[in-house]
Amino acid sequence: MRNQDEKLAKAQVELERLRNENHNLKRQVKRMKEKDTARKAEQKAARTAEQKSRKEEVMDMSMDDVKKTCGRGDGNPGGGSDCVSHVGGYRHAEEIVKMAALLYTYAGCSFRSVERSVEVMNFVFPSLGLAEVSHVSVRDWVLKRGWMLTYVRL
Repeated sequence: MRNQDEKLAKAQVELERLRNENHNLKRQVKRMKEKDTARKAEQKAARTAEQKSRKEEVMDMSMDDVKKTCGRGDGNPGGGSDCVSHVGGYRHAEEIVKMAALLYTYAGCSFRSVERSVEVMNFVFPSLGLAEVSHVSVRDWVLKRGWMLTYVRL
C-alpha cells in the first residue's frame, strides 16, 4: 500500500509540474502573439507612411514634369498637341506614359485597368492619337520611374 501511495504522490507532483510548465508555455505564446501583433502594426504604419509619401512625391513630380514639358511655369499647362512631347526610345508620348503611371500609382488601378482606360480614352478622344498600350508597357514604365507601390487595398 505504501508503494502505491508513493507512486500516487510522485504522479501528482509530476502532474503539477506539467501543469505549471503548460501554464508558463501558454503565457510565453501569449506574449509572443502580442509582440507579433505590435510588430505587424508598426510595419503597417510604416508601409502606410511610405505609400503616402510616395503618392505625394508622385503628384509633385508629375505636376513639375507637366509644367516643364509645356514650357510654362505658371501652372497652366495649356492644351492641344503643342503640350505633347515624344521621348527618345519611347513609342508613346511622355504625357501618356505619365498618365498611365499615375493611374496605377495614384488611382490604384491595376495594369490591365490602365490598359483599358487608355483604350477608352482613345475611343472617346480619337484626335489625341493615343497608341495602344499594353499592361506590360505600363508595368515597365512604372518600374523604370521607380513608382512601384505595394498598394494595399483595405
